[in-house]
Amino acid sequence: MSTTAPDKRITTYSPVVATTEFAALFPVFDNGDIKVYVDGEPCTNFAVSAVYVEGVSNNVKAVFAVGVTGKVEVVRHAAELGLGAL
Repeated sequence: MSTTAPDKRITTYSPVVATTEFAALFPVFDNGDIKVYVDGEPCTNFAVSAVYVEGVSNNVKAVFAVGVTGKVEVVRHAAELGLGAL
């Protein structure tokens, strides 16, 4: 038997030039599952781009109309709540 560490479902980026698209490198079950933080502050000014097949998407992106820089975290809402991978 092996032990696997919990997956926090957080993808982190550090763009130094204005960037508009940030992929979530984990499966997503609903657009509302995605939260984005820029430099630690929650953001709501993004759209979610995703294609769902049988209730799951493996190609989710947070898309900003205006590029952002700094520390960008794409977080699955469950991970934000400390629930880890569900």
